[in-house]
Amino acid sequence: MSLAAENEAIPCTIIGSGRVAASLAGAVRLYGIPDFRLDAVYARNSARAARIAPAGVQSGEVQDLETLSGIIFIAVSDDAIPDLAASLAKLPAEPGCLCCHLSGAVGLSGMLALQQKGVDVASFHPLQSFPEQADADCFNNIFISILASGEAPALSRLAEQFGSQAVMVTEAQKQKLHLSAVFASNYLVSLLRLAEQASKDIDADVLQMLRPLINTTLDNVYQTGTGAALTGPVSRGDAGTVKSHLHLIQSDQKLTQAYRVLGCVALERAQSSGRLNHEQIKALQKLLYL
Repeated sequence: MSLAAENEAIPCTIIGSGRVAASLAGAVRLYGIPDFRLDAVYARNSARAARIAPAGVQSGEVQDLETLSGIIFIAVSDDAIPDLAASLAKLPAEPGCLCCHLSGAVGLSGMLALQQKGVDVASFHPLQSFPEQADADCFNNIFISILASGEAPALSRLAEQFGSQAVMVTEAQKQKLHLSAVFASNYLVSLLRLAEQASKDIDADVLQMLRPLINTTLDNVYQTGTGAALTGPVSRGDAGTVKSHLHLIQSDQKLTQAYRVLGCVALERAQSSGRLNHEQIKALQKLLYL
């Protein structure tokens, strides 16, 4: 069943007041025209909802929402989704309405109460990092994974309106994609923190010094793949340098463990690329394997 009458914009409601909610509110308002219309923003705190609601858009507390209609975007913390879904399931729902959360980790089971009510549910997960000053552009030109209990052409169309690409996923694929995103974003930041700590005695901004190297490495990965882009002592079979590094950080257990784990991954990649001979592999394994 359609979400709106033919040639009418689909009404959208956002529940949440964090960075993702703020960015989505701006994106629907900026990129959704003429197919999507932002009607309201609700949150536990009405003042916070009002701060992210564009001019002319209704805002208030979650309990002010009286009817489920159009698309209801749930942009709250992962743990809050099931309880919020249960609360929303108590409201009357218009035919064809769709309740959709933006979590990467939560599947459709988090919306079970709504499903049991007969409401279509989905997840609309942007593969994006949202800074403190997140705005509409965070939803532009990215990939968005969509998992739905039924067909969800409106969500794919909304992604297209944003200038982004929708990727339909299964429940299992969604979990794996979120795991990949954690490695690529959250743990990339953690990795760069380790890079800072490895040179903490240098009186300079180490990350700024490494920035050209980081950017070139990422460019190489996307141009040639992880195998060809891998450089450094492990890729060359230079066991002497690896031994020297391990000696340098031997008093820091965290750095040592991280170096060995990442070194093992690099060794496996170098092996699969056929770069190393048997002796080099054995020497590196002896140093890196725990």
